[in-house]
Amino acid sequence: MNLNYIKTFYYTAKLGSITNAASFLDMTQPAATRQLQELQSELNLVLFDKTGKKLKLTDVGYMLYDVSEKIIELEQEIDKNIKNYQSQKSGNIKIIANEGFGNYYLPDMVILFKKMFPEIALTIEIDKSSNIYNKISTMEYDIGFTDTQMESDNITTTKIFEDSLFLIVSQDNILSDALYFTADNLNNINIVTLCKNSMERTLFEGYMLENNISANIVCEAPDYHSLKYYVKNNIGAAIAPKHIIGNEITAGDLVAIPEKNNAIINNYYFITHKDKFLNKPINIFKEIVLKWADFYSKGLLDSHNLNNILP
Repeated sequence: MNLNYIKTFYYTAKLGSITNAASFLDMTQPAATRQLQELQSELNLVLFDKTGKKLKLTDVGYMLYDVSEKIIELEQEIDKNIKNYQSQKSGNIKIIANEGFGNYYLPDMVILFKKMFPEIALTIEIDKSSNIYNKISTMEYDIGFTDTQMESDNITTTKIFEDSLFLIVSQDNILSDALYFTADNLNNINIVTLCKNSMERTLFEGYMLENNISANIVCEAPDYHSLKYYVKNNIGAAIAPKHIIGNEITAGDLVAIPEKNNAIINNYYFITHKDKFLNKPINIFKEIVLKWADFYSKGLLDSHNLNNILP
């Protein structure tokens, strides 16, 4: 069934005449008359009764009018949504990130992106790095952020930046006044870590193994929120990026001590499926991420110049 014929029928009924419908649809009256005739012939039904110059819908005409109205409203909604997507005013970006990046680095980037695209929805999930790669591989999510680099034939990985890990202690810890730490400093103190297979735990254990020191791990935390709480209450020291405890440092609850040779480094990656179409908003989001990372790596990041990151 021809949609143009349906529209001609609908507006003829709505506006009361073929002449009005033709004018509204920017077509000639003979063309509109022909379309109505062909529609009725195709359906083998009479849609209008004609009394003088007036057209009146038949019973089946009323039924088709109601259905046609819904079709035309749906067409208008489709047209509106398509135009919104074309103008980048609507849409949804699905993001998945590991806990550290997603909770402590990503929010700045999201805020900047929303200033440019306030009507685009962002769906964000926090998950383990292994799951992140699987969900990007199946295109369940558009983009991912992780601190683990894995080999994959169908995923493109871009290194965003690297971040040094610091020794995190409470103000009451014996090391709180230290200018830096070495592996020897960790030999006789209690350590709080994230769970096994986390990148921070892997880097910490590698550091201790390389220096032939056994760590006295007294607690495994499920996430950074718990880890910071345990360290704040002096259950033990921990290894973490300084950025993640920025609020606690400002409040004077925690102290971040650098490693003497800056020897423990964590990397963060932006990942997408190789065949994923990256529309304009996603590409701009990536651009914001890379600019944020550049500012952060150069120590230029603060609340006063965040807007300088915008493309």
